[in-house]
This record gives sequence, C-alpha cells and structure tokens, in this order.
Amino acid sequence: MLWITLTAVYTISFILIYNFIKRQNRNEPYSERMNPLMVVVVAALLALPILVVVGAFTFAIIGSVSLIDIMFSLNLSTSQLVILGVIFIIYLYTLDSLFELILKNFIKHVLLYTLFIFLVRVGAFYIIGSIIGLAEQTGLAIAIGVSATVLLIEILFKLREKTVEEE
Repeated sequence: MLWITLTAVYTISFILIYNFIKRQNRNEPYSERMNPLMVVVVAALLALPILVVVGAFTFAIIGSVSLIDIMFSLNLSTSQLVILGVIFIIYLYTLDSLFELILKNFIKHVLLYTLFIFLVRVGAFYIIGSIIGLAEQTGLAIAIGVSATVLLIEILFKLREKTVEEE
C-alpha cells in the first residue's frame, strides 16, 4: 500500500512537471529547445525531491502511529498502520488545508487557532479510525497522538522559519 502511494505521488509529480517543461520548451527558440529525452530526464529528476518530501512525511506519520501503537499496546497490524498513515497523509494534504483556511479567517488569536486546528485534527483522525474499524479507545489514542505529532512538526517548522528570518 505504501509503495503504491509513493508511486502514485511520483507519477503525478512527473506528469505535471513533464507537461510544464514541455510547454515551456515550446516557447524557446528552436535552437535552444531540449530534445524529448532530456525533457523526460529533467522531469524525472525534478519529481524526486517531491517524492522524498512526501515519503519522509508519510514515514513520520506512520512512525507516529506505530509509536502510539507500541506505547499503548494497541496491537494494530502492519496493514492497518500503513492504511492509517496513508489516509492521514491524504487528509493532511487535502481537507486539513481547507479547515486551516476557514479557521484562520475566523480565529485571529494564534494560540486559540492552534488549539482549534488540533481539535479538528483529533476529530478527523478519530473519524478516519472509526471508519477503518478501530475501537473507540484505540482510535482516540491514535488521533490524539498523531495530531500532537503534526502539531509539534508545525511548531518546529515555524520556529525554524522565525530563526532564519532573524539571521
């Protein structure tokens, strides 16, 4: 399941980058255009960093779910861990962004906004867990743990951005 997801991410990235390069290549003078093989190679190489970032984030989420599974002795199977991780990633890249935009427009206080985002994620992850068939306590433990992990990653990223801006 994980390999299928990563392959899909790479394929989609490759196709989008390939189409972009091909379109831009047509605008170049004929003497400066890349040959078709070069366009494919460049698109393949530019799709790799996207795959690495998405893969690293996916492994972080799956690791978070696995850590919670071990800490609380939830006894989830490997397939359940991977399915949860992949669905959580899909949620974080799609609906979570929408919820962030909506909450950012309504809540101006940073701490309150962060708390509401955390609670929305806990609710969403709990619902995902119950759809997959996890028990209530198991789903809640995983939802809180993964939401806390994502929150921690976001806080660390914002702190890193702040220190880079100050330098």
